[in-house]
Amino acid sequence: MPDDYKNSSQPIERRISALLAAMTPEEKVGQMVMGAGSPECARQLIHKNFIGGYLHAMGEHLAEIQRCAEATRLGIPILFGIDAIHGHGLWKGATIFPTQLALSCAWSPEMLERVGRITAKEVRVTGPQWVFSPQLDIGRDIRWGRLGETFGEDVFLAGELGAALCRGYQGNDLRHLYSVAACAKHFAGYGDTVGGRDSTDSEVSRKKLLNDYLPVFERVLAEGCRTVMTGYQTVEGIPCTTHHWLLRDVLREQWKFDGFVVTDWDTVGRAVREQFVFQNVGEASAAAIRAGSEMSMVTEGFFEGVLAAWRKGEIDTDTVDAAVANLLRVKFEVGLFDDPKKRYPLPEREEIVYCSAHRKAAFEAVVASCVLLENNGILPLRTLPKKIAVVGPNADDLFAQLGGWSIGAPQGEFADPVQPRERVVTILDGLRSAFGSQSEILYAKGCNAMHGTDKVADFFLPHQPVGYLDEPEGGIGEAVRIAGESDLVVAVLGDTQSQVGEGNDRSDMRLGGDQEALVAALQKTGKPLILVLVVSKPHIIENIRGAASAILCAWNPGSEGGHAVAALLKGEINPSGKLTQSWPRSLGQQPVHYDQKPGWHATRFVSECAEPRYPFGHGLSYTSFAYSDLQTDKETYGADESIRVRVSVKNTGETAGDEIVQCYVRDVVRSELAPLKQLKGWAKISLAAGETQEVCISVPISSLGFYNCDGARVLEAGEFTIMVGPSSENGQLLSKTIAVTTAATHKTTEGNTL
Repeated sequence: MPDDYKNSSQPIERRISALLAAMTPEEKVGQMVMGAGSPECARQLIHKNFIGGYLHAMGEHLAEIQRCAEATRLGIPILFGIDAIHGHGLWKGATIFPTQLALSCAWSPEMLERVGRITAKEVRVTGPQWVFSPQLDIGRDIRWGRLGETFGEDVFLAGELGAALCRGYQGNDLRHLYSVAACAKHFAGYGDTVGGRDSTDSEVSRKKLLNDYLPVFERVLAEGCRTVMTGYQTVEGIPCTTHHWLLRDVLREQWKFDGFVVTDWDTVGRAVREQFVFQNVGEASAAAIRAGSEMSMVTEGFFEGVLAAWRKGEIDTDTVDAAVANLLRVKFEVGLFDDPKKRYPLPEREEIVYCSAHRKAAFEAVVASCVLLENNGILPLRTLPKKIAVVGPNADDLFAQLGGWSIGAPQGEFADPVQPRERVVTILDGLRSAFGSQSEILYAKGCNAMHGTDKVADFFLPHQPVGYLDEPEGGIGEAVRIAGESDLVVAVLGDTQSQVGEGNDRSDMRLGGDQEALVAALQKTGKPLILVLVVSKPHIIENIRGAASAILCAWNPGSEGGHAVAALLKGEINPSGKLTQSWPRSLGQQPVHYDQKPGWHATRFVSECAEPRYPFGHGLSYTSFAYSDLQTDKETYGADESIRVRVSVKNTGETAGDEIVQCYVRDVVRSELAPLKQLKGWAKISLAAGETQEVCISVPISSLGFYNCDGARVLEAGEFTIMVGPSSENGQLLSKTIAVTTAATHKTTEGNTL
């Protein structure tokens, strides 16, 4: 029956078939179009192009658009997407969590799932049913503007954290009122563009994609993630949006993905205007559909281009129907056709957004994410100073603290330009609240995080307050004056929104503006100095680290950053975060990711050592931990077994603390070049002072395999070294060698042949 698509008792696939049979060619192609803009723009797109998706509409704006869609001939509801990357940051007053790189430093899938669930709830009550997250790019170059949006440099860790975030968004049932569809992005290799330049070519081989960049997507899609977003860049010179091997051979044929693929913003148009791969949008649109893209995000001319190509036989009907079926399937799964509440904002918005439970979760996320980089014993502040000087450009800066993809960020140009002041606890706020009754808090900004004469990228123009780059009154001199009056100085330094995100790539990763000069001047006062870094990603801090008694990296901590940083400095909570992105000593050291491959003639550079300043996995505590007695349950293993790794960890200090026990593996001899080590497991434990715990980590032998130069997944017999310790640094790792006695080969699809 033609109306079977409206019958919720029918199987989804039957409803899809019925709806496809009722649709005109224009209605089918319209489902592939995602619009953006005002309600008037939306009405025109609905009536002219029958659009299927819309982005960055919320509240009454969303409701008006949805009502217009429901009034069309078939009443197909629109799926609304939003960039809710670390909380619902584009909604004024929402709970904003630490940025994704920060969250990864907690090494806690449980926490990421909780963050996803809260974000989904706040998103749903404002209307959207779809979030463009998790971001699964792997960080390789700290110059890249979007590195802070990643889970860091390790594919295994990123996969586990991304899967947890996806579980949080989607819940056990996508039809649940507070569940949203997740989107794995950017497919694929976007984090390894040439020179860290956003959206340029990724000169990566298919073998590197299979080993280093695709496994994280495979893991998250296996968790049930329902949509995938293509990358802006090219791979092998082919735009990801038109890359048949990525979208058809890998995604559909090998992984059996049955959700849908959405392009990133106007990537179809960019293939014509910026990448010069196609003559016109019509050609690019047809190529995108043939390759496996199914919804185009705001490309003018896409609708007309696909229709024209279909009529000329350049796209066949089966390809169009399959694409539309994938789109409709997700809409049915989300419950858009059956539950009116799922299509609209919800009345309980005010009691849910930024509620006390969500603020508590945000606080817990910050304290778990902060990384203590250095400490000469000054922390924790058990005895409070009489006077504390708080200085620095990021001590009281909402924009820097909230990070990218939040109101005021460059990507939030359509939203209200300022997050409500009462819903952000800055570092200065937090220190005043925690120390103010016992210590006098003095404050001076001192300098800006960048000079007013600095050129900013024009990809996005950030909504910063007028004059935000003007030199602060009193400048460094005022900061030095209050430091001289104080017993302790807390300098809150970092980067700004104008240095973060899409199109904001950097060629100098030292702290900007006069921040180094500020630290030098503060050092001359002779007062103890604690540095708190509010940064989007690793920076080069060689010129300032020697002046500090302690350095705490707070990243972009979000709404509750100030309360959490104060609690950590005061010692109410013991820091436990560990780095997921290595910090180089100099920009020329890159790449410094821990899973390097051997063969370098040297062991150091002419001017400096090869080791990063702070390696992957590094993070200090207010206590100390000792590792001993590394064991495995066997000495030899077959291909279908798992290694049971056991190690004893003792808290040798006087303070209770959490430790992240990390397990790495090295293939001793392999037929093709292997990394010197790869993370294969970890465990987060809590130990009382003096307590010892045996930690067990399971490593499947199958995870020790790799894709060879023929594109086959192979596991070679031989020796493997198991390494366990508190970080990836060689000198901190215990090691033991085991043997794998049976080899295995898994042939991939024909399309994966390299």
